[in-house]
Amino acid sequence: MKETIKSERNIVFSASAATESGVHLAEGILGLERTDAALTSTDFGSSGTGGSDPSPRYMLLYYISHHKTDLFRFPIRIGNIWTEEGHWDTRTRTSLEGYESVEISAGTFSDCLKHKTVFTDAEAGSEQRNSLVNGTRYLWFAKGIGVVKMRYEHANGVVTEAELLEYEVPVEGQEYLPLQVGNMWRYKWQNDYRDEAVIETCRVVRNFEKPEDLGNPIALASARYEVKIVADERRVAHVRCVLTPKQNSGETLLLSMSEFGTENIHDGYER
Repeated sequence: MKETIKSERNIVFSASAATESGVHLAEGILGLERTDAALTSTDFGSSGTGGSDPSPRYMLLYYISHHKTDLFRFPIRIGNIWTEEGHWDTRTRTSLEGYESVEISAGTFSDCLKHKTVFTDAEAGSEQRNSLVNGTRYLWFAKGIGVVKMRYEHANGVVTEAELLEYEVPVEGQEYLPLQVGNMWRYKWQNDYRDEAVIETCRVVRNFEKPEDLGNPIALASARYEVKIVADERRVAHVRCVLTPKQNSGETLLLSMSEFGTENIHDGYER
Protein backbone atom coordinates (compact mmCIF):
# COMPACT_ATOMS: atom_id res chain seq x y z
CA MET A 1 0.00 0.00 0.00
CA LYS A 2 1.34 3.41 -0.96
CA GLU A 3 1.93 5.69 2.01
CA THR A 4 0.07 9.00 1.93
CA ILE A 5 2.33 11.96 2.67
CA LYS A 6 0.64 14.64 4.76
CA SER A 7 2.01 18.13 4.14
CA GLU A 8 2.03 20.72 6.91
CA ARG A 9 2.78 24.44 6.87
CA ASN A 10 2.86 26.88 9.78
CA ILE A 11 1.87 30.43 8.89
CA VAL A 12 2.28 33.56 11.01
CA PHE A 13 0.50 36.87 10.43
CA SER A 14 1.43 40.13 12.13
CA ALA A 15 -1.08 42.97 12.43
CA SER A 16 -1.11 46.55 13.65
CA ALA A 17 -4.24 48.59 14.35
CA ALA A 18 -4.69 52.36 14.69
CA THR A 19 -7.62 54.76 14.63
CA GLU A 20 -8.41 56.47 11.36
CA SER A 21 -6.73 59.60 12.75
CA GLY A 22 -3.52 57.64 13.44
CA VAL A 23 -3.67 56.84 17.17
CA HIS A 24 -2.04 53.45 17.78
CA LEU A 25 -4.38 50.87 19.35
CA ALA A 26 -2.83 47.43 19.28
CA GLU A 27 -0.66 44.89 17.53
CA GLY A 28 -1.06 41.16 17.28
CA ILE A 29 0.19 37.86 15.92
CA LEU A 30 -2.02 35.15 14.38
CA GLY A 31 -0.88 31.59 13.82
CA LEU A 32 -2.37 29.21 11.25
CA GLU A 33 -1.62 25.61 10.36
CA ARG A 34 -2.29 24.34 6.85
CA THR A 35 -2.49 20.62 6.11
CA ASP A 36 -4.02 18.66 3.26
CA ALA A 37 -7.23 18.50 5.29
CA ALA A 38 -7.73 21.99 6.76
CA LEU A 39 -6.53 25.53 7.45
CA THR A 40 -6.72 25.91 11.22
CA SER A 41 -6.31 28.85 13.61
CA THR A 42 -3.68 27.73 16.14
CA ASP A 43 -2.73 30.77 18.19
CA PHE A 44 -3.30 34.48 18.73
CA GLY A 45 -1.60 37.07 20.88
CA SER A 46 -1.90 40.84 21.08
CA SER A 47 -0.88 43.86 23.09
CA GLY A 48 -2.26 47.37 23.31
CA THR A 49 -5.65 48.79 24.10
CA GLY A 50 -9.02 48.39 22.51
CA GLY A 51 -10.19 51.81 23.62
CA SER A 52 -13.96 51.52 23.97
CA ASP A 53 -14.05 47.97 22.59
CA PRO A 54 -14.69 45.28 25.17
CA SER A 55 -12.01 42.61 25.27
CA PRO A 56 -11.55 40.19 23.54
CA ARG A 57 -12.70 41.97 20.38
CA TYR A 58 -10.44 44.94 19.72
CA MET A 59 -8.55 43.76 16.61
CA LEU A 60 -9.91 42.62 13.28
CA LEU A 61 -7.79 39.45 13.45
CA TYR A 62 -9.78 38.52 16.56
CA TYR A 63 -12.99 38.73 14.56
CA ILE A 64 -11.62 36.69 11.65
CA SER A 65 -9.78 34.03 13.66
CA HIS A 66 -11.10 31.68 16.31
CA HIS A 67 -8.54 29.61 18.24
CA LYS A 68 -8.38 25.88 17.40
CA THR A 69 -11.10 25.97 14.75
CA ASP A 70 -10.87 25.41 11.01
CA LEU A 71 -11.17 28.39 8.72
CA PHE A 72 -11.33 26.03 5.73
CA ARG A 73 -11.64 22.30 5.19
CA PHE A 74 -10.35 20.87 1.92
CA PRO A 75 -11.38 20.38 -0.76
CA ILE A 76 -13.46 23.57 -0.77
CA ARG A 77 -17.00 22.87 -1.96
CA ILE A 78 -20.15 24.97 -1.74
CA GLY A 79 -22.48 23.38 0.77
CA ASN A 80 -19.72 22.04 3.03
CA ILE A 81 -20.68 22.29 6.73
CA TRP A 82 -18.63 21.50 9.84
CA THR A 83 -19.11 21.99 13.58
CA GLU A 84 -16.46 22.37 16.28
CA GLU A 85 -15.78 23.53 19.81
CA GLY A 86 -13.47 26.53 19.89
CA HIS A 87 -12.01 29.11 22.24
CA TRP A 88 -14.10 30.17 25.26
CA ASP A 89 -15.97 26.82 24.96
CA THR A 90 -17.79 28.27 21.97
CA ARG A 91 -19.73 25.99 19.64
CA THR A 92 -19.18 26.88 15.98
CA ARG A 93 -21.05 25.87 12.85
CA THR A 94 -19.37 26.88 9.59
CA SER A 95 -20.85 26.62 6.11
CA LEU A 96 -19.79 27.65 2.61
CA GLU A 97 -22.83 29.47 1.27
CA GLY A 98 -22.08 30.23 -2.36
CA TYR A 99 -20.54 32.97 -4.52
CA GLU A 100 -21.38 36.68 -4.53
CA SER A 101 -20.07 39.88 -6.09
CA VAL A 102 -18.68 42.36 -3.55
CA GLU A 103 -18.23 46.10 -4.18
CA ILE A 104 -15.97 47.90 -1.69
CA SER A 105 -13.35 50.69 -1.55
CA ALA A 106 -10.65 48.44 -3.03
CA GLY A 107 -12.80 47.64 -6.08
CA THR A 108 -15.44 45.19 -7.27
CA PHE A 109 -14.69 41.52 -6.77
CA SER A 110 -16.84 38.96 -8.53
CA ASP A 111 -17.44 35.34 -7.49
CA CYS A 112 -16.36 35.84 -3.87
CA LEU A 113 -16.72 32.76 -1.68
CA LYS A 114 -19.28 33.49 1.06
CA HIS A 115 -18.20 31.88 4.36
CA LYS A 116 -20.64 31.79 7.30
CA THR A 117 -19.96 30.83 10.93
CA VAL A 118 -22.52 30.79 13.76
CA PHE A 119 -21.03 31.09 17.28
CA THR A 120 -23.01 29.96 20.35
CA ASP A 121 -22.48 29.09 24.05
CA ALA A 122 -19.40 31.31 24.53
CA GLU A 123 -17.96 31.60 28.06
CA ALA A 124 -15.65 34.59 27.59
CA GLY A 125 -15.80 35.96 31.17
CA SER A 126 -18.77 38.34 31.16
CA GLU A 127 -22.20 38.74 29.59
CA GLN A 128 -20.92 41.56 27.41
CA ARG A 129 -18.00 39.50 26.12
CA ASN A 130 -20.18 36.44 25.60
CA SER A 131 -22.69 38.43 23.55
CA LEU A 132 -19.88 39.88 21.44
CA VAL A 133 -18.40 36.45 20.66
CA ASN A 134 -21.78 34.79 20.06
CA GLY A 135 -23.49 35.65 16.80
CA THR A 136 -23.14 35.13 13.07
CA ARG A 137 -20.05 36.09 11.09
CA TYR A 138 -19.86 36.35 7.31
CA LEU A 139 -16.56 36.48 5.41
CA TRP A 140 -16.18 37.03 1.68
CA PHE A 141 -13.01 35.64 0.09
CA ALA A 142 -11.82 36.68 -3.39
CA LYS A 143 -9.77 34.01 -5.15
CA GLY A 144 -6.09 34.92 -5.28
CA ILE A 145 -6.59 37.90 -2.91
CA GLY A 146 -8.05 36.84 0.46
CA VAL A 147 -10.72 38.33 2.73
CA VAL A 148 -12.29 41.39 1.10
CA LYS A 149 -15.25 41.94 3.43
CA MET A 150 -16.56 40.89 6.85
CA ARG A 151 -19.90 41.32 8.62
CA TYR A 152 -20.25 40.06 12.20
CA GLU A 153 -23.76 40.21 13.64
CA HIS A 154 -23.19 39.88 17.40
CA ALA A 155 -25.75 38.37 19.75
CA ASN A 156 -26.28 41.73 21.51
CA GLY A 157 -27.35 43.48 18.31
CA VAL A 158 -23.98 45.13 17.60
CA VAL A 159 -22.69 44.75 14.04
CA THR A 160 -18.99 44.87 13.15
CA GLU A 161 -18.20 45.51 9.48
CA ALA A 162 -14.85 45.52 7.71
CA GLU A 163 -13.73 46.08 4.14
CA LEU A 164 -10.46 45.80 2.27
CA LEU A 165 -8.80 49.12 1.42
CA GLU A 166 -5.69 47.89 -0.38
CA TYR A 167 -3.56 44.79 -0.74
CA GLU A 168 -0.23 43.50 -2.02
CA VAL A 169 -0.35 39.89 -3.23
CA PRO A 170 2.36 39.75 -5.93
CA VAL A 171 2.06 36.04 -6.75
CA GLU A 172 -1.01 35.15 -8.78
CA GLY A 173 -2.81 32.07 -7.52
CA GLN A 174 -6.10 30.29 -7.01
CA GLU A 175 -6.20 30.16 -3.21
CA TYR A 176 -8.92 32.01 -1.31
CA LEU A 177 -6.32 33.03 1.28
CA PRO A 178 -2.84 33.42 -0.28
CA LEU A 179 -0.19 32.73 2.36
CA GLN A 180 3.11 33.75 0.74
CA VAL A 181 5.50 35.67 2.99
CA GLY A 182 5.18 39.41 2.39
CA ASN A 183 1.51 39.44 1.37
CA MET A 184 -0.20 42.49 2.86
CA TRP A 185 -3.83 43.53 3.42
CA ARG A 186 -5.10 46.83 4.85
CA TYR A 187 -8.64 46.99 6.22
CA LYS A 188 -11.04 49.54 7.63
CA TRP A 189 -13.48 48.30 10.28
CA GLN A 190 -15.93 49.75 12.79
CA ASN A 191 -18.78 48.86 15.15
CA ASP A 192 -21.04 50.57 17.70
CA TYR A 193 -18.32 50.42 20.37
CA ARG A 194 -16.04 52.67 18.35
CA ASP A 195 -16.61 56.35 17.62
CA GLU A 196 -13.85 56.22 15.02
CA ALA A 197 -13.07 53.59 12.42
CA VAL A 198 -9.94 51.44 12.78
CA ILE A 199 -7.33 50.90 10.09
CA GLU A 200 -5.59 47.55 10.47
CA THR A 201 -2.66 46.25 8.42
CA CYS A 202 -1.94 42.52 8.25
CA ARG A 203 1.10 40.78 6.76
CA VAL A 204 2.29 37.20 6.35
CA VAL A 205 5.67 37.15 8.10
CA ARG A 206 6.40 33.40 8.18
CA ASN A 207 5.41 30.30 6.22
CA PHE A 208 7.43 27.25 7.13
CA GLU A 209 7.43 23.54 7.73
CA LYS A 210 7.65 22.54 11.37
CA PRO A 211 11.42 22.83 12.07
CA GLU A 212 13.22 19.74 13.33
CA ASP A 213 16.45 21.32 14.51
CA LEU A 214 16.68 24.91 15.74
CA GLY A 215 20.32 24.62 16.81
CA ASN A 216 22.05 25.11 13.47
CA PRO A 217 22.27 28.74 12.30
CA ILE A 218 22.53 29.47 8.59
CA ALA A 219 24.51 32.01 6.62
CA LEU A 220 22.63 34.98 5.18
CA ALA A 221 23.16 36.83 1.96
CA SER A 222 22.08 39.98 3.78
CA ALA A 223 20.59 41.07 7.08
CA ARG A 224 19.63 44.50 8.31
CA TYR A 225 17.42 46.28 10.77
CA GLU A 226 16.31 49.86 10.87
CA VAL A 227 15.09 51.77 13.91
CA LYS A 228 13.96 55.39 13.97
CA ILE A 229 12.88 56.85 17.29
CA VAL A 230 11.62 60.39 17.78
CA ALA A 231 10.43 60.78 21.34
CA ASP A 232 10.80 62.82 24.52
CA GLU A 233 10.27 59.88 26.84
CA ARG A 234 10.99 56.17 27.02
CA ARG A 235 8.64 54.00 24.99
CA VAL A 236 8.39 50.73 23.16
CA ALA A 237 10.28 50.60 19.87
CA HIS A 238 8.69 48.70 17.00
CA VAL A 239 11.39 47.06 14.90
CA ARG A 240 11.05 45.68 11.38
CA CYS A 241 13.74 43.19 10.39
CA VAL A 242 14.47 42.20 6.80
CA LEU A 243 16.44 38.97 6.36
CA THR A 244 17.38 37.26 3.12
CA PRO A 245 18.69 33.67 3.08
CA LYS A 246 21.37 32.69 0.60
CA GLN A 247 19.93 31.56 -2.70
CA ASN A 248 19.46 27.81 -3.06
CA SER A 249 20.52 27.28 0.55
CA GLY A 250 17.64 24.87 1.11
CA GLU A 251 17.47 25.96 4.75
CA THR A 252 14.72 27.32 6.98
CA LEU A 253 15.30 30.91 8.07
CA LEU A 254 14.71 31.47 11.78
CA LEU A 255 14.78 34.80 13.61
CA SER A 256 14.83 35.10 17.38
CA MET A 257 14.83 38.40 19.24
CA SER A 258 14.64 37.81 22.98
CA GLU A 259 15.13 41.41 24.12
CA PHE A 260 15.08 44.85 22.61
CA GLY A 261 15.15 47.99 24.71
CA THR A 262 15.78 51.70 24.47
CA GLU A 263 16.81 54.24 27.05
CA ASN A 264 17.99 57.81 27.31
CA ILE A 265 16.06 58.71 24.17
CA HIS A 266 15.68 62.39 23.40
CA ASP A 267 13.62 64.25 20.85
CA GLY A 268 15.18 64.09 17.42
CA TYR A 269 17.54 61.25 18.26
CA GLU A 270 17.73 58.80 15.36
CA ARG A 271 19.40 55.40 15.23
